[in-house]
Amino acid sequence: MRRVALLCVVLFAACSDAGATRTGAADAAIADAIPDIGGDTGATDTTADTETDAEPDTTADTQADAEPDTTADTETDTVLDTISDTATDAEADTATDAEADTATDAEADTATDTEADTAVEDTGAEPACGNGVVETGESCDDGASNSDSLPGACRTGCLLPACGDLVVDPEEACDDGNSATEPCLYGLTSCTVCASDCTLSAGETSYCGDGAITESERCDDGNTVTESCTYGPAFCDVCNTSCRLASVRGRTCGDGTTDPEEQCDDDNLTTEQCSYGLTSCTVCDGGCLLVAGETDFCGDGVIDSAETCDDGNAVVDGCPYGGATCTVCGTNCRSTAGRVRVCGDGVIDPEESCDDANTVTEVCAYGLTSCTVCDSLCALVAGETQACGNGTIEAGEECDDGPLNDDLTSDACRRNCTLPTCGDGTRDSVEACDDGNLSDRDQCTSTCELGLGRACAPDGVNADCLSGWCSNGFCAPDGMVFIPAGSFTMGSPVAEFGRDAAEEGLHAVTLTRAFYMDLTETTQGAWKALAGPAGMPSFYDGLSPCDGVAPDSCPVESLGSTTIAIYANARSEAEGLTACYTLTGCAQTLTGGTWQNGTYNCSGMVLGSLDCNGYRLPTEAEWEYAYRAGTTSSLYNGDATTSTGVDPLAGLIAVYVGNAVRARTGPVGQYSPNAWGLYDMAGNVQEWVEDRYTARLRDATDPINTTGSGRVIRGGFYGASASGIRAAYRIWFGINLRDSATGFRLVRTVTPASLR
Repeated sequence: MRRVALLCVVLFAACSDAGATRTGAADAAIADAIPDIGGDTGATDTTADTETDAEPDTTADTQADAEPDTTADTETDTVLDTISDTATDAEADTATDAEADTATDAEADTATDTEADTAVEDTGAEPACGNGVVETGESCDDGASNSDSLPGACRTGCLLPACGDLVVDPEEACDDGNSATEPCLYGLTSCTVCASDCTLSAGETSYCGDGAITESERCDDGNTVTESCTYGPAFCDVCNTSCRLASVRGRTCGDGTTDPEEQCDDDNLTTEQCSYGLTSCTVCDGGCLLVAGETDFCGDGVIDSAETCDDGNAVVDGCPYGGATCTVCGTNCRSTAGRVRVCGDGVIDPEESCDDANTVTEVCAYGLTSCTVCDSLCALVAGETQACGNGTIEAGEECDDGPLNDDLTSDACRRNCTLPTCGDGTRDSVEACDDGNLSDRDQCTSTCELGLGRACAPDGVNADCLSGWCSNGFCAPDGMVFIPAGSFTMGSPVAEFGRDAAEEGLHAVTLTRAFYMDLTETTQGAWKALAGPAGMPSFYDGLSPCDGVAPDSCPVESLGSTTIAIYANARSEAEGLTACYTLTGCAQTLTGGTWQNGTYNCSGMVLGSLDCNGYRLPTEAEWEYAYRAGTTSSLYNGDATTSTGVDPLAGLIAVYVGNAVRARTGPVGQYSPNAWGLYDMAGNVQEWVEDRYTARLRDATDPINTTGSGRVIRGGFYGASASGIRAAYRIWFGINLRDSATGFRLVRTVTPASLR
């Protein structure tokens, strides 16, 4: 019924709008149609309508509309058809009419139908926003859902959401209720604002220092610094940090501040003077420029208030030459006594050519054949000469035999006019020798006496010794210690820690020969001095220095005993002594091997005699006798208290496991010597001796074992424990075994030929 009623309204309006006159028949038809549709509520009525109207109506419409209609016909047909169709069967008639009308006059029919349909579909009530129907003049109408605050909702004025309505809709990034792009708040240098299209954008800034003067500013010079005045004015107005005008003090000469336009500013406009006493200075003038200041000092020739005189110099002038005392201007510009100027006062005055502080005519220095001297009148003259060899004993001469003076004639006056003396290189009648020096470590003593091997005192000095030094009461060669003949008990007692009972049995030994023993183990420096710089067998050499130091002070090692015998013979021959060893079966152990680098060994090595005056290895008995130096303890400084490992006494005398740096050899002579002055008898490197090995030793005099496959080694090494560096400790090696822990020291027998 609502659809029919709306349609009627529309039709009436349409007819009225078109200016058509409704006939009584049309009105009747409309009147008839309304109740009919209103009563069309049952199935029977609907069926009847459909059957009655289906074919005749369609045929009639088609025939009636087939011919071209005029405007009046169109309108009339439209009205009549609509009424008839609606009253009879809306769905069938609408489809038929639409098709027919479109073919006949599409534009008029469509416009009329659309307008009518819209009006009919909207409502049967009075038009109003908020009734849920979009009516004429409305963009939307969600009824009770209309809202001015919900994003995307139809507004209460039935308007669609829009930019500027203060609601951020889904299509918007922002909405500040207006269509203007706001500027940033004053003072911000940047901000984000809502643009006119409701998108976020950078806002226009306004702040002090941006260079634009705003309503809240009195000035804006593009920065927030309170500028200074230009140079010159006393005061000026400038733009301060708050963009307000401020009056500031100007920059002028004399304000005490040195401006870029000034060289100086001393807070006044006066050109100062230099301080008294200065001969020059720089001051600030009235224009704030640096200038030379006016000086005021003693010696400027102007008598100032602090001066009693000023003669233009700061020197105490002398009195007239040769005269008496006088008064002059002193160095402080005060009157003082003048210097009396005379010959002989030591000052060369303008009137003098010299002045040697006396009035004596000097002679030439001794030895000069001519000279110039200052005479008694302070004039330069030729001096009197004096010289050795003129036959006159003059000052500074001990003798002068004229042409008989001679340096090579015994007891003669020497060519320098001195008397003969010990050390001048010429043996005189009162001298036993004279080698031209006063050293006691060579063949002739400082008193020109002979003295090798004879008694001397005190130890450690050269008194009474011909060659070397005084060692244990006797003169010994340099670098060696005198070991007296004597008897001792060799081996170790039963209770000694670390003792080997099978090899160290106690037995009595007598040594009938005194001997010299090297003060230390033979060093790499001593080896190179004889073998040459290229000859170095040691493992711990320059590439692997012992204890991290220069290797010359480290013991030479890695040598077989026959190579040592070759070295001993070479050392003997170098000093004019007898070679003690006969060597056989000598050959290279490596291609290019030499004895100097330790790669040249011998199969046979025979000691000629213990009376040989050359160098040799010590016998095993000599070695232990020298180690003990009169002691009977396990170490030469006392008994070890442990059989293995570290012992406090061992650390005082030896490089051993308890103190070896990086488990290698150390420089010789670093620890305490024994009572006879021998170093490193314990530890550092173990030492070859002359004897071949035998397990059991017996009582003997001057014992030496010459049979056996191996040679004895004594003393222990840097890796040994305390028990391995004892006096009695002994092991053996093959005669040519090379080992980085094994070195040596040599001895010489004291023979009657050595005594003088």
